[in-house]
Amino acid sequence: MVQKRKRLFQKDLSPFGLGALLNNEAKKDQKLCNLKNGIIDDIYNKYKDMRIRVDGGRSPQMQNDLTGEITTFSVRSRWNSEWDYGWFVREKLYKQVMGLRSTVHMVLTVQPSKLQEFIPDWWFYSDKLYLAVFGGYIVRNFLANLRKRKKRRGEKWNFIGWSMEFTKAGYAHWHMLFYGRYIAPIDEIHELWGLCEPQGIDIKQGVNGGARIASYLCKYISKSLSLLPHCSEKMIPAFMYYFNRRLYNLRHRIAFVSCNE
Repeated sequence: MVQKRKRLFQKDLSPFGLGALLNNEAKKDQKLCNLKNGIIDDIYNKYKDMRIRVDGGRSPQMQNDLTGEITTFSVRSRWNSEWDYGWFVREKLYKQVMGLRSTVHMVLTVQPSKLQEFIPDWWFYSDKLYLAVFGGYIVRNFLANLRKRKKRRGEKWNFIGWSMEFTKAGYAHWHMLFYGRYIAPIDEIHELWGLCEPQGIDIKQGVNGGARIASYLCKYISKSLSLLPHCSEKMIPAFMYYFNRRLYNLRHRIAFVSCNE
């Protein structure tokens, strides 16, 4: 019993109580609760069955009243290889960055040894799959803390969006976009993220010019999304489908931003 308490205490030393926060989030998800209670579902076969249903799917036939032409459309699902999901995301991102003169592109990586410090005992899959399932919570926690710090200093919240990318080894990292020329001191970003060494954080100024910025970011996000099927951890797509995890997130409302930003 003493040893178990000691291990739990060590896991609570994760950045800003992240281990406890993720465990609390797991309690709100019925599928994660089932997993925690030892109820194991056939995740991969559910994913495989879904791909058989969805991949290559077309809408019912539709007739143009004027021309009489019969046509169908690809089912809008990121799991349908005949629907250009990358284009769909690029169009949404394009609307977010048009009119901006400058952006900041930040990459946040994860050091496996730091991640493993707070993975709970009940998670018996790989740390790569844990990151795929809980990565969105980790990023949300980081952004919430960063926003509080900036608000405290009287700085505007200039977040645009993030995209999740997987290395060939199967570990996720995040690309984040902010408008303007500044996010926060690198030491503060490292403190709030806490999952890698300072050299694991990369910050680059965007190329000036509205259309050029949009073109650059759209090309990047398409590349990011296309890497998922090629990860060495083949279960990642299945877990992201089963637990309904997203590959990207954008700010919900495009606030008025001066073209001089």
